[in-house]
Amino acid sequence: YNEHASLCKSKRMRLAFKKRYIMVVIFIIIIAALAIYAYERTGGGRQLRMDSKEYKGLSGEKRTISYIKSVTDKDMILHDVRITDEYGNDAQIDIVMLDSTGIYVVEVKNLADNAKIYLTNSKDCKLYYRVKYKPSQQKMMYNPIWQNRTHIKRLSNYLKLPQDYFVNIVSIAGGEYINYETQRDVTITYSENISSVLYNEMNRRRYMLDPASIVNIRRALKPEMQAQIERAAELKRQREIKRAERQKKFSELKQKIGAYIKKQAQSIKNMFRKGKNEEE
Repeated sequence: YNEHASLCKSKRMRLAFKKRYIMVVIFIIIIAALAIYAYERTGGGRQLRMDSKEYKGLSGEKRTISYIKSVTDKDMILHDVRITDEYGNDAQIDIVMLDSTGIYVVEVKNLADNAKIYLTNSKDCKLYYRVKYKPSQQKMMYNPIWQNRTHIKRLSNYLKLPQDYFVNIVSIAGGEYINYETQRDVTITYSENISSVLYNEMNRRRYMLDPASIVNIRRALKPEMQAQIERAAELKRQREIKRAERQKKFSELKQKIGAYIKKQAQSIKNMFRKGKNEEE
């Protein structure tokens, strides 16, 4: 009886241990699933909510870049440039386009469809939202004209270039704008019209930057992009070398085959000539 009771107790202990083990495993799985869910929700996986401000801004910038590509090569378009000048001032620039006629600095504002921005020369500007059956909502925001002026000033310090090398462009990717004051140092446009604005500016301005200077600027602003371009150029050069080597080998082989065929033809010709002479 005692042996049977001891055996039953041992079985119950093993069963209890298995249950606890299974519960621990299930608990770990639940914690891991919650951690992954929280990681994705907070954008850790670079997944942005479609209604977030960051997503809206990024979509406006990408749409603007798609229009800019019609007037320049993609290697001349630098997106999301981040710098710190010699005075410790940071700047995050939406788009920088490089050209022999200068450096085009583009600040993109992708406003809501029912928004209208009133641009003046003051540091802050008014932004109105039209709401159906309600009074328009109003708020103040940092003037993108002033914002881009600051970007250009810091880029000028960072690159050690005069400010007349830079072109200030504010692009409205969503909503409407009203420009109350004509300002000579900035061009304001809708994103769908930016290609014509850039084309006109590029034709109007004088030559300022040679290809080597453009490469140095791109290396300073987007070193990883310049490194990628250089790697692609090196791979292209190596492919061209290999192609030239193959063409050279093919040409040599072709010459050898031609010489061999010519030699054999001459041998056959001599053989027939010899046979004809012997018959005579």
